[in-house]
Amino acid sequence: MRRRIFIWAGLFIVLGVSLLTGYWFARPHPRIDQATVDKIQPGMTEQEVIDIIGAPPGNYGLGHGEMDEWVELIRTMRIYNQTGNNPWFEPAPLAVKDWLGQEHGIRVSFDPQGNVVRADFNSVWREYDSHYDMILVWCRLKDRRSRTPLVISTY
Repeated sequence: MRRRIFIWAGLFIVLGVSLLTGYWFARPHPRIDQATVDKIQPGMTEQEVIDIIGAPPGNYGLGHGEMDEWVELIRTMRIYNQTGNNPWFEPAPLAVKDWLGQEHGIRVSFDPQGNVVRADFNSVWREYDSHYDMILVWCRLKDRRSRTPLVISTY
């Protein structure tokens, strides 16, 4: 009887490990880094961008994630201050697509013809820092991380 329990427990563990391994290898592993953003050039199609990044647009991190848009706002203001052009009156792109990694993300803007206008590399806010953190929140041993609002001070 005891031997039979060990055999079934061993089979259950082997099955669980093989399912987790299969899931790991089957899911896409996009390249979300500055070097990838540097390869994306204006005029490329969305399929060319997908081929460079290695996966379609989506969330590839733990839990809910959001792009830190204020980083893009500051970058746009720096461009405005350096060039003297007003970026706020440029025509808006038709589509903006995001690839969110665990800590960083890529935002690509497309024109009405479906060609790349701009690609940005930003940081990403996440509810969880790791799998361990996610388990602690699920077990209610830790509070969910809240998003801190951006405070712009005026002097």
